[in-house]
Amino acid sequence: MGMDSYRFSVAWPRMFPNGTGEVNQLAIDHYNSVINKLIDAGIEPFITLYEQDLPETLEGLYGGLLSPLFIDDFVHFANACFSAFGDRVKHWITFDEGNDFLPFAYAATYCPPGRCTLGYPYYNCTGGDSSTEPYIAGHNMLLAHAAAVDLYRKDYQLIQQGEIGMAIWFRWFEPLTTSSADIGAAERATDFTVGWFIEPILYGDYPSSMKSILGERLPSFTEEESARLHGSVDFIGLNAVTTIYATYDNDVSNISAPGYFEDWGAKLTAYKDGVAIGRNDGEYMVPWGLQKVLGYMRTRYNNFPTYVTALGYGLNSTSTNDDVRVEFFAEYFKYLIAGMRDGADVKGVFAWSLIDGFETTLGLQQRFGLYYVDESFVRHPRLSALWFKNMLTSNGTLISKS
Repeated sequence: MGMDSYRFSVAWPRMFPNGTGEVNQLAIDHYNSVINKLIDAGIEPFITLYEQDLPETLEGLYGGLLSPLFIDDFVHFANACFSAFGDRVKHWITFDEGNDFLPFAYAATYCPPGRCTLGYPYYNCTGGDSSTEPYIAGHNMLLAHAAAVDLYRKDYQLIQQGEIGMAIWFRWFEPLTTSSADIGAAERATDFTVGWFIEPILYGDYPSSMKSILGERLPSFTEEESARLHGSVDFIGLNAVTTIYATYDNDVSNISAPGYFEDWGAKLTAYKDGVAIGRNDGEYMVPWGLQKVLGYMRTRYNNFPTYVTALGYGLNSTSTNDDVRVEFFAEYFKYLIAGMRDGADVKGVFAWSLIDGFETTLGLQQRFGLYYVDESFVRHPRLSALWFKNMLTSNGTLISKS
């Protein structure tokens, strides 16, 4: 297809079947083979360390991300990866969109371990606290990130000449109206999703809006932790595929069991004056939202270097004629280029995904692959794969091809 980089994750349970201790040499051999074949083909490996795949033994041993014990075990895993693969891998992501899956793991049942407040609206949970556990898990994840980056910078980065960052799920929240209430709702939603992780890794602390709203429910960083977090990324990955309207939620004060999602004080809707914000096949297709995301990073966070680490569109179809997905990429790339022409510092873009995968919550229902994988595991190029090949290997400009 003419692509020059491949982003993939290293599975912690493969590397350490018991969660920690001795590394599994079979896993080392497997990933070495993948990395070497990529490099031989002129493709740069781009590794994510954590993609929701916590070794189950650590969940049972101490509650996984709810315990600070997670931090040292994650660093142990990261160290093994830096040591085994870092001579060839120059791009690392510690955590992938923890700001998205942690709320669905600790204030809902969509992601493991599926904990939330007993009797919490909409979910049938067996235990948890939706008002505190998402923030505790996020806190431990951020501290684990900072510790892993500290190790990398002290022991590996100078020798291996690589970079390290974090990937953030960035859904753009567009105010439903121009009212100050709706603008405030959109800003809070962004703080509680994006700022929750970006501000600690850039500035060493949580957004002021979160601290004000949550009070003691939000863990605090010590001076040493804050200093370690401050500037603990060389780049920020943006998983930016969709947009939704946000409006002020005047009913939130009546909720008897508050939780992470209620803390925003915002309602989300895809409709304005009866018109949908975009086509919906699981997520809403809103190309202009990507330019808004890039503009926000440029103006709010001093144009910190970014990669668009996930850009793709799921369809409930196995067909190879995915003209809707081609439209998605063509339109989103127009707005990507517009954002870059505005000055956004975007270092690269990754399509999600190369082949159909088994989605965390949707299984095989949603297909994201540029390649269709049939029941015999044979890969078939979709129209989108051919579109990418044409775009990346011919001489025309992206805009004219789009």
